[in-house]
Amino acid sequence: MPKSNTTQYIIIGDDEFGTFVKAGQILPILNYEVGRMSILQAIDDPIRIEVYPDASNTASGNLYLDDGMSNQYLSGAQTLVTYTFNGTVLNVTKSIENGNYFKASNKMIDEIVILNVTACPTAVLNTWVNNTPEPAQGNVSALFVYLPSTLELHIIDLNIPVDDGLTYGQPQGLIQIIY
Repeated sequence: MPKSNTTQYIIIGDDEFGTFVKAGQILPILNYEVGRMSILQAIDDPIRIEVYPDASNTASGNLYLDDGMSNQYLSGAQTLVTYTFNGTVLNVTKSIENGNYFKASNKMIDEIVILNVTACPTAVLNTWVNNTPEPAQGNVSALFVYLPSTLELHIIDLNIPVDDGLTYGQPQGLIQIIY
């Protein structure tokens, strides 16, 4: 729904739920397979990144990963990455200098959704190039669907690792939107 300073009334059906997100946020969401009954069953499923730009068309957010069961994070088995969006480019930066959670290099982003996109892009580039065995990455066209009725851009069929080959404090491009 577009941003507004006025009161908005939203009708939510019985089988739906409302989610309210502050403008300027990026939310990593577990993109679990149908039929999962618990978070532990879905823990290895891919991630969907949702971008909610603010009035200046920017957004940021974090993703923290560890095994969720032990205290191994105390000895560095963790990762924290920060996503930033400037209106056309989505970047990721490793935010923990000595974090080394090995499963983060296998955790994949398979979809990116950007809201409040006011025009259909001419192209979307997958700009991820770090140490990837994926031949379809690194300044190549990404598949996307633009929904003008809801101003959503869905970038699909991605296979971008959450934290593979990132250097602490150095931004790495993920997606570039071209108009």
